[in-house]
Amino acid sequence: MSAKPFKSHIAPLSSAECGSVLLRVVIYIAIVFGYCEGMLWDASRDVSVEWKFSEFSFTEFSQSFVLGVSAVIMLVARKRFQVFPVGAMLVAMFLLASLIRENDYFFDFISHGFWKWPVLIMGAGTIYYTFSQRSALFTEMRLYFNTRAFGMFLSGVLATYVFSRLLGRSIMWEAALGDHYIRIVKDAVEECSESLGYLLMFFSTIEFTLLVRKLRRQSEA
Repeated sequence: MSAKPFKSHIAPLSSAECGSVLLRVVIYIAIVFGYCEGMLWDASRDVSVEWKFSEFSFTEFSQSFVLGVSAVIMLVARKRFQVFPVGAMLVAMFLLASLIRENDYFFDFISHGFWKWPVLIMGAGTIYYTFSQRSALFTEMRLYFNTRAFGMFLSGVLATYVFSRLLGRSIMWEAALGDHYIRIVKDAVEECSESLGYLLMFFSTIEFTLLVRKLRRQSEA
């Protein structure tokens, strides 16, 4: 019995759209390359080992910058295009909470663990907002989950909050390096893999902006 021919319900991209996607791929690769060069600079700095990937390194500062810019992009796209407004707000709040957590070192100057309080306040507000807008959110999720933007955002979350945490466990590097174990190896691996996740989330905000702009134009046509 011959298989039935596959019929796709996904609209093909135009030549211009394909070109735009390929151009963004090249740009994303260039950004990742430049970012890796910055991390190499951190590793090559003539400072004590414990300062190479410290809170005052290119890697740490750039992580905060990427998170901050990503949150702003989501908030601007939400306000300007009003497409997926609930989901955009949730993603922006997640990015802002991540930014606060990433700068826990500076919040500790207020008191140890102080970063948890603004995150808890934001979390409580976000939960209330989500509950009050749950109907709209469920509708948005059915559309957003099927987009390139969500795929990249999910990849970033997995890379930063799952993969880098597991890869950066001391027990793993102690087992791998044995008597040659030094903490900087663990820190470098964890921070660099974490940075890749942040970049993926940043790329997802760009894809999100392009998506909602396209949807807005289609609705107004």
